[in-house]
Amino acid sequence: MSTLKDQFYELANCLNRVTMPAGCIKEILGIKPLTKLSQKDLTFQQEKLISIFEQIENAAFSANQKIIELKNYIYKIATPETELQ
Repeated sequence: MSTLKDQFYELANCLNRVTMPAGCIKEILGIKPLTKLSQKDLTFQQEKLISIFEQIENAAFSANQKIIELKNYIYKIATPETELQ
């Protein structure tokens, strides 16, 4: 069984797996000008983007799963109406 610390660590890793690919997208879209690339290069860049979007989608799904796990655990200890200080 993992600790609460481990769960938050895994959640942070999921979020990192979103931000890293987002930086790659920014780099790809920053190629200037895209219109001057050959069809082969455009297809390659498109395939890279699709792969990166899939990574982001998977990481976001994992982060959502971790949030649900944490919520279920925390709600056993504190109610949703518990005020944070």
